Amino acid sequence: MSLTYKQSKLVQETLPALREHGEQIASMFYATMLEEHPELKNQFNTVNQANGRQPRALTSIIIAFAANISHTSELIPKLERVCHKHCSLGIQPDQYAIVGEYLIKAFKAVLGPAMTPEVQAAWMDAYCVLARMMIGREAHLYRSFETWQTWERLKVDKKVAESEDVYSFYLVPVSASSKAAAASAAEFSGCPRASMSSVSSGGSRYSNFTSRLKTNNINLLRSSKANAAAAANSNSSSSTSVHTVPGGGSALPYYLPGQYVSVRMLLPEAPVIGRDGKMSQVSQHPQYYYQSRQYSLSDRWRPDCYRISVKRDEGTRFANAVAASYFHPGLVSNAMIDQLNVGDTIEVSHPTGEFFLNVDNAEAFGLPGAGTNCYYSGTSSNANVPLVLLSAGIGASPMMAILSSVAVTQPHRAVTYIHGSRYAPPVFHDTVRDLQRKMPRLRTAYFYSGPTPHASATSSMSSGMVGGGFAAAAAARRSRDVLHASANAHNNNNARNSTMFVPSPLGAHPTSYADAMPPSSPASSASTIEFMGHVDLRKLMTPPGTPRSEGTTTPTTPTSPSTLTIHSLHSSHGSGNGSSIDDGDMLFLNNGSTEYFVCGPESFMLDMAMHLVEELGVNRQRIRFELFSTGDLETDNRNARLATFLNA
Repeated sequence: MSLTYKQSKLVQETLPALREHGEQIASMFYATMLEEHPELKNQFNTVNQANGRQPRALTSIIIAFAANISHTSELIPKLERVCHKHCSLGIQPDQYAIVGEYLIKAFKAVLGPAMTPEVQAAWMDAYCVLARMMIGREAHLYRSFETWQTWERLKVDKKVAESEDVYSFYLVPVSASSKAAAASAAEFSGCPRASMSSVSSGGSRYSNFTSRLKTNNINLLRSSKANAAAAANSNSSSSTSVHTVPGGGSALPYYLPGQYVSVRMLLPEAPVIGRDGKMSQVSQHPQYYYQSRQYSLSDRWRPDCYRISVKRDEGTRFANAVAASYFHPGLVSNAMIDQLNVGDTIEVSHPTGEFFLNVDNAEAFGLPGAGTNCYYSGTSSNANVPLVLLSAGIGASPMMAILSSVAVTQPHRAVTYIHGSRYAPPVFHDTVRDLQRKMPRLRTAYFYSGPTPHASATSSMSSGMVGGGFAAAAAARRSRDVLHASANAHNNNNARNSTMFVPSPLGAHPTSYADAMPPSSPASSASTIEFMGHVDLRKLMTPPGTPRSEGTTTPTTPTSPSTLTIHSLHSSHGSGNGSSIDDGDMLFLNNGSTEYFVCGPESFMLDMAMHLVEELGVNRQRIRFELFSTGDLETDNRNARLATFLNA
C-alpha cells in the first residue's frame, strides 16, 4: 500500500504544526496509552517518559517521516536504530495497531479543526506505511535471532570490579531444568509480579489499523513465537548459525563487536522529576514494572559467556552552598551493581544493534552467525583500513569488544584508541595493555579530566602525577567502593557461595575463560600517551620533532626505552587502497578510508564528531556513533550548526 499524491501533500502540509506541537502530541499519546494500558510500562523507560526524552524521540521520527514522505528510503538509517531497539525489547507487530490508534487520537486532540477527516485518513494510511517498514525490518531481525525470540535468563558467573564505579558481569547459560527455579529466586524478596497481561489488538477498538496492517501479501502480524517455531522446525542446510535458546546445549548466539543486549529487572516505580520540575508522587505501596536498559557487550564473542560492563549512575547533581542532591539515579544499573551477585540470574535479550565493526574474515576463524541467515546493516571492515576508536567513561565497553575482536582476526591492523576518563588509571587499562602486546600497531591515548590530588601539580604529566601520586590516590579512593561491593556480594548469600572477583590490579581480566587469541608478540615499541584535561584531538597532532609538554608516554613493557615518544613510531605501511598509513599519525588523517567509532556521553560524541568533520575534514559518513536512544543526539546547545551536522 502506498499513499496517493494528494495524501502525501496533506501529510506534508501538517509539518509546520508538527514542528510547533509535535512534542505535545507525543506526550499526550504516551500519557493516554500508558494510562489505559499500564502493562506497557514494562516496555518503556519511565525516566525518559518523565523527562520528555521519549516524546522528543517519537516527535523526531514523525517529523522526519512527514518530511520524507515521498522518498522514505531516506529514513532507513534512522529507523534501523529504532528497529534494533524494538527487537531488543521484544516489541511485537500487533502493538503497532495500538500505537496507531492512540497516536491519531493525540493528533486530533492537539491539532483540533486542522485535523479534518481527509487529513486524518491520510495520516492513518501514512502511519501504516511507516509501521509496515518497521515491522518488515523487525521480522527480518527476529528471524536472524532464530529460537532466542524473547527474554532469556542467564546466570552471573563472575562479577568483576573494573574501577570504582564500573563492574563487569560475566553471563553464562542457565540449564533448562533450573530456569523455573531461577525465575522465582531472581525476583527481589517480597516483590509482587509485574502486570504482564497481553495487549490485545483485536476487536473493533483497533480495527482501523489491524485491518490495514494485514493487507500485505505476508501476514505481518504473525507472532514471534510462530517465527521461532518455524525456525526450530527448519532444517535448511545453508545455515551456518548455531543460535539457540540458552540452556539448549549449543553456543551462545554470535554477535558483532560493538553490539548490545537489553537487560530487564523488576523494580518498584520510582519518583521522577517531570519537565515541569515537580517530583512525581509514589504511593506507599508502589507498583512494580519491568525496566529495561541496553548494555554494550564488552568483550569479543565467546561461545559460553557474554560480558557486559555496567557503570553506577548517581543521577543528575543539584547543589547549593548547603548541600548536594542527586535526581534520576540509574535504576537498573545501580540495582545490578548493588543487588545482582554471583549465582543470580537475569533476563537478557538477543544481541543486536547497528553500531559494530564487522571483521571481514569472521567465518575464516570459525565464528558462527556470519552466514546468510544473519543480516546486519554494516559492511565488512578491511584489515588494511586504519581504525580510530574514541570513547569516554563507560563508552569504553563496546571499544573493548572491538579491540579484542581485532586482536583475534586482524592483529596487525593499524588502530588508535583514545579514551577520556575522570581519574587514572582508566577503566580497562590493563586489558588494553595486554592487547597492545598482541597488536603491535595499537596506539593509545588517555585524557584525565578529574581534579589532581595535589593542587600544585597542574602542568606536566612527566612529574609522575599519573604513574605515582595520582594513580595511588585513585586506587585508594576505589578500594573503599570495592570493599563495600565485596561485602555486599557476600551479604546473606552464603548459601549460594557468591563470590565477588576483584582482580589485582583493578581492571585485569579473570583468567578462567579460555582465550583463543594468538600468542603475545615480543615486546614492541607501542606506547600510551597520557594528558590532563578533556579529550582534545589537537594534542595528538603535534608535528614530528615538537615536544609534547603536556603529556607523557608510557612504554608498553618495562623493556621499552623510558624516553620513548610517539614521534619515534613513524613508519609507513601500505594500505592496499593507494593511501599510505603513517603509524605516527594517531588519527590517520592522511588515509581517506579510516573508520572512526565514537562512544560516550552524547555531548562528547558530538564534540568529537564535529571536530573531526569541521576542523579535520573527515567525511561524516566515516564516523559511527553508539546510540541507545531512538531519537537524535541531544545537547544543551541546540543551534543551526548542530542541526546541520546531525542531518548531514
